[in-house]
Parts: sequence; structure tokens; C-alpha cells
Amino acid sequence: MRLISILFVLLVASACTSMKAVEMSPEQLQQKVSAGEIVKVGDSVQIVTSDGQSHKFKVTAMTADLVSGKDIQIPVTDILAVKTREFSGGKTTALTAGGIGLLYIVGGAVAAAALMGGG
Repeated sequence: MRLISILFVLLVASACTSMKAVEMSPEQLQQKVSAGEIVKVGDSVQIVTSDGQSHKFKVTAMTADLVSGKDIQIPVTDILAVKTREFSGGKTTALTAGGIGLLYIVGGAVAAAALMGGG
């Protein structure tokens, strides 16, 4: 039972992220991306470019002029919108607590059934 709880917690913790839009004008966004204030190497991002395309990738390199991922390079001047993947502590806490509570309820029911000769 303890192993199942630990595996559940690890699964939930890894899944509690969401894409969050960076709210500012394209000019401000480009300036902050260029300065390295919004996007960093290792971030998972979704970038909308001036041609209207949306690109989802993990950032592998950055310069003041380019944001790069595997098989993609986006000029900072082409960026119109950015979403970054962020960890959500609230979601993680709620899902973990709910999941552990459910595991204990199921475990208790199984134990009660076994004690009553049903298992």
C-alpha cells in the first residue's frame, strides 16, 4: 500500500503543470525574451509567431536574437505571444491529498472485507 501511495504521489506531482500565457504587448514581450527574463534554456514553451503559427517545444539554446529548440529557431522579433509551462503547487497538493485519501478508503474497504471473510 505504501508503494502504491508513493507512486501515486510521484505521478501526480509530475503532472501538475500548466501552460500560462505571458500577458504583455508583443514589443514588451520581445524585449523581455531578448533579455532572458521570460524564457530560459530548459523551459517548455508555446510561442506564436508573426506568421500566425504556434510552436510548442523545449528551449535548448537562447541568444538575444533567437529562441531555439530541437529542429526550430525563432527570431525574437517574430514572437507575438508566449506561454510557459509552470508548476502548480495548489493542484499538486489537492490531487495528492485526494488520491492518498482515496487509497486509504479503498485499502480500508479491502481490509474490512478480508476480516469479514470476504477476501
